[in-house]
Amino acid sequence: MILTVVFLITLFILFKLLIGYIRDDSPQDETPVLDPKQPIRMVVVGCSGSGKSYLTKELANKYSLDRIELDYIHWRPNWNEATEYEFTCKLNELLDASEKKIATGQSRGWVIDGNYTKRVPRITWSKANFAIWLDYSLSIVLFRLLTRTFKRIIFKEPVCNGNVESLSNFLASRDSLLLFVINNHPNLEKKLPVMLDEFKETMPLLRLRSPHRCNKWLNSLYDSVFII
Repeated sequence: MILTVVFLITLFILFKLLIGYIRDDSPQDETPVLDPKQPIRMVVVGCSGSGKSYLTKELANKYSLDRIELDYIHWRPNWNEATEYEFTCKLNELLDASEKKIATGQSRGWVIDGNYTKRVPRITWSKANFAIWLDYSLSIVLFRLLTRTFKRIIFKEPVCNGNVESLSNFLASRDSLLLFVINNHPNLEKKLPVMLDEFKETMPLLRLRSPHRCNKWLNSLYDSVFII
């Protein structure tokens, strides 16, 4: 029964995904320009499964940035969650270490991978000078999430401090990531614009509304004034 439901959901997502790629006519914001004399302090936000990890890895490699993945701070071994105090202390520790590397010329900046909007903005958004929002449709996010999760389950790929995902936890557990994404996607659509707008003077926003737009932007970086 579960496999049948997953199959039907997948077919629906594939159809919506195909339409989304064919009709990629969403408006595109103007790309903000960074000051080439300043270090890069960047945050990347978006719904789970949107591709934040891939993008932050690409940016970290291209610009010699320290990459800080918030899920690795939040999730301890055996899927135990860090307390708010533990999370905050570890994040500040990583940021302080990165700032020291920036000061000594060992790094050109940092990039934050993740949302955690109840904890992070007061710590990192207030220091950042660039933000990227992967604002994809729910169908695209679910397709990417399903393919990523099934790959991890099949090949037993460890994530977040050695944890391993399972099909039962993904689909049917109390903390089901699938249900979390379905519920959280519309919430992010409502609250992220408001929250990001509070920091627009010091943290300009690039809002990418499809994987095609994201890849196009990435491919243009070498010829863009974004390069520093």
